[in-house]
Amino acid sequence: MPAIKIVSRPCCFASRHCPHPSTSDFSLLLLPHPRRRAEGYRAMRFIPFNNNIGEDQMTKVNVEKLKAELRQFSGTEQYYFNPLFPSFHYTDGVKYLAEQAGAYWLLYYIFSNQTKANLLEQAFQVWKLKVDEDASFKVTVEDGNDQVIDPFKIGFTDFPLDQFELWLIDKVLILPSEY
Repeated sequence: MPAIKIVSRPCCFASRHCPHPSTSDFSLLLLPHPRRRAEGYRAMRFIPFNNNIGEDQMTKVNVEKLKAELRQFSGTEQYYFNPLFPSFHYTDGVKYLAEQAGAYWLLYYIFSNQTKANLLEQAFQVWKLKVDEDASFKVTVEDGNDQVIDPFKIGFTDFPLDQFELWLIDKVLILPSEY
């Protein structure tokens, strides 16, 4: 499977009539734009996510603050889902991580890889994430007993945390502290 490339482009092709507040959001999803047509076919638009990071990367202080805030989550009050993957859910803590770190792409990546045969049979998965010095991203999926199920490598990321772990239990993605 080829690595997913994260694309950063001006939203709605820098249209003056763009309904979205930001002009440089990251996205993996392309959908037809309802207002723009180009040479008889619909132009594609980039679906923006609510990145609270903005143009600057997170500072070291903000990264430490994010780590401390993520440790505060225990349990969840509400489960969320993505319309593209309605059978998978995620918790308040994972939603907070995705919003604060601009990492909704990571949720798409984890959920889209659940169609692989070796991951389908695993009810408990540990997704270990590690960012290298060259901004590449290593993702290792384990079964909870340190047995590697599947390793992945992503060519580039702006994920602010050097290492992180997410658990997928019976199709619900959680932070370890939420177990």
